[in-house]
Amino acid sequence: MKKIIALLVLASVSCFGAEANLIPAPFRAWYNPATAQVTFADGIYTITANTNPKFNGYQKAQVNIPLKGSAMQNKKMTLSFKYRTARLNGALQVAVREAFGKNYSTYHGAQLKRWDASPEWKEYKHTFTTRKDTTLLSFYIVGYYMKAGEKVELKDLKLILQ
Repeated sequence: MKKIIALLVLASVSCFGAEANLIPAPFRAWYNPATAQVTFADGIYTITANTNPKFNGYQKAQVNIPLKGSAMQNKKMTLSFKYRTARLNGALQVAVREAFGKNYSTYHGAQLKRWDASPEWKEYKHTFTTRKDTTLLSFYIVGYYMKAGEKVELKDLKLILQ
């Protein structure tokens, strides 16, 4: 059944030219409420740090991409999103994790840092090709060293299969 669904997604993309977003919205955020808060309203994710900096990936959200086997191997994909933040002393990683082989993975995306801070919406776009032995794709948002009160807003999160 899962293979059929993946094939239907691929068929709709290739036959009709539709851009099917592989990141569901909203997706469940697995954040520790003692250290961070995540809200989703009007198509915008707001990630706000509640404590002082710690390096432990305490602000983590993850969702698996619903593709299996050959539907995700050797495929060209584009990750794009818009972001804004008034201040950012830590870092926020927004990426697709590509797992392959035995216990290996790579990340495709951005790590936003203080020089990326902007009160205006900025756009990020990255195109990549998956490996021939890809076994899992996941979308990640992870915060590092964000100070209490710092917040990042994300919208238009998209992973498009080319």
